[in-house]
Amino acid sequence: MHHRQLNLPPVPVEEVSHARENTHPSQGEKPSLTALLAECCEDCGMQEKDAALTQGYDPKYWPRIKSGEKAAHLERIARLPVKVQREFVKRYGHALKLRVTDDDAQRRALADLACAVATAMREVG
Repeated sequence: MHHRQLNLPPVPVEEVSHARENTHPSQGEKPSLTALLAECCEDCGMQEKDAALTQGYDPKYWPRIKSGEKAAHLERIARLPVKVQREFVKRYGHALKLRVTDDDAQRRALADLACAVATAMREVG
């Protein structure tokens, strides 16, 4: 009797919260909204304590939300600064393959472009 051993490639193990949400999803999978929220807070310069208190959480609870162990409450996102909310919406939209733009940023970019063209025309003319 012959036995063959199959060599299977390693399988990545993903952290899963108690709600069965991937804390760090792979490309193409459903995004982790708690991970996106935590990243947005950090990237917008919010300290963990401020992010927790602004949303009405005990600061000791926030790391558990970030890790996916505890759930974040959707309504509390509206308590965060508008900058963080906009970044969250932009990243979530991107994860869903949507194009999310900030009208203010577009207007500002067009105004900057118009100023640059005017400056160039003065230099050339």
